[in-house]
Amino acid sequence: TSSNDDFITAEYAAEFIDVRTIHYPDIFTPLPIDDAHVFENFQLLLAFAKAINIALPTYDAQRAINGDGGVLAQLVIDFMHGVSCAYLSRVMNVHNYHELVRLIKNNEDATVIRNLRGREWLQRWINYINGARVRCEIDAAQFNRQLFNAMKIKLRDEISTPIVHMHAQHDDDGAGAECEALMVQQLIALIPAEFAVITAADLLSHNVMLQYLFAAHLFTRHGGCWSALSLDEQVSCKQQIRRFDDRHLDSVNMTVYLHWINGVLSTQDSFAPISSVKDLGCGYVLLQLLDAMRPGCVDWSCIHRHNRVANWNVVKKICDQQFGVSCDIADGDYKTMQSLLRQLMRYYSTCKLSKLLALPAHQMVSDCDILQWANLTINECGSCAKSKALKSFADCSLSTCIFYCELLCAIRPKQVDLSHVYYEVKPKKKTSSSNCFVDKDKKYRLRNARFLISMIRRFGGEIYVTPHSLCNIEYRAVLAVFAVIMTIAMSDRKSSNTNGSVSYGGCVVVDHAYE
Repeated sequence: TSSNDDFITAEYAAEFIDVRTIHYPDIFTPLPIDDAHVFENFQLLLAFAKAINIALPTYDAQRAINGDGGVLAQLVIDFMHGVSCAYLSRVMNVHNYHELVRLIKNNEDATVIRNLRGREWLQRWINYINGARVRCEIDAAQFNRQLFNAMKIKLRDEISTPIVHMHAQHDDDGAGAECEALMVQQLIALIPAEFAVITAADLLSHNVMLQYLFAAHLFTRHGGCWSALSLDEQVSCKQQIRRFDDRHLDSVNMTVYLHWINGVLSTQDSFAPISSVKDLGCGYVLLQLLDAMRPGCVDWSCIHRHNRVANWNVVKKICDQQFGVSCDIADGDYKTMQSLLRQLMRYYSTCKLSKLLALPAHQMVSDCDILQWANLTINECGSCAKSKALKSFADCSLSTCIFYCELLCAIRPKQVDLSHVYYEVKPKKKTSSSNCFVDKDKKYRLRNARFLISMIRRFGGEIYVTPHSLCNIEYRAVLAVFAVIMTIAMSDRKSSNTNGSVSYGGCVVVDHAYE
């Protein structure tokens, strides 16, 4: 359990999981943790992994806990690897370090560059400094030596010259292991002791992921060891970025949609995660999405992966006939695609809820139904809830996220601690002179939002909303949160009616938006 807590609260995960929602061992009776608490910790972990598209053997907490030791061990290994890869890609990219454009070969395929991950950028960086071909693969056994040579070139004053000479002598004598140990000692010394998490033993064991994480730490600590871009290079940098990167097309909303699609399709063995709106161009991924949402709706015998026009025609037909979604597709137009995904996401958010409410076929729960249920549930709490009834999903009081937290507490009163909620924050309000929000309590609103999202995930809700989207009262995020909370409530009620008790495994999936 302690190791789980360690990697759940690691640097990358801490931005997505509110540690206040983790069940920790009691200080007086540390072991064992209550079974229900263990289950909820696993649900929180697995929902987080799915939200950032980490491929795991299972996303079912019950199977992870009750399965054999091999399933759990593989899950932990895959989780650690996935978080490490995500962290490297988050740190190592051209938007953080424009100097990385120097590592792009002339006329290199834009798709290849767009799909580069943090590990590949680090490999190119080390090769570039050492004068090697940037796309050369660095073997794990040679990684420490290559990294040392790169740092020796860039940080001459911080690498001890006598040690370098000693390396040459030891190489001649064939004492490779002792030579490598001396190199690693020099590398470790470049990181201040208070920030040194990866040890010399870790590097000497040739663990590939730990080696790259350490290299990334060195890169960020020393600003990439680059000289500043010249004016000509800055112009070239902007041109290069526009050539291979489509972030100017992939707005924040489209990024949300991409992560939602990856989450829905993550359990399919043949699915490769997508990272760009261009991956949707041929319509094949959308067909996979539709088939996942309503199994059997796609006749795969008539589908050809790269037949763009035919695929989009099939998408339009299925959306119109089986999803009730308008789909005026024109060769995968970007704006039309965004509109389509918005409608499909809403369908996905309310589909399970509509089934739990036993609505007739092809009838979906409406926004008014969800809003009315939320207001009635809050009113039934009496003095326990300080929030007032909402007028709409655009109510400015939702920016504090207090209403959501109290609503969640209303359906799970024994499991939600409202003492963690910052009640002193005020709702966002627009100024009369501009369209900008006055937001003096931004930090505390975001903390409320993170607490809410983590609690929903702890209860088994699959949700992709970001704290920022909730605090900005974006319709997509607001509907997602209300739908998943109502789904949890209906699932609990159904389970309670069946066996007289709330099932911890009854919390269903729903929703969207990414952190």
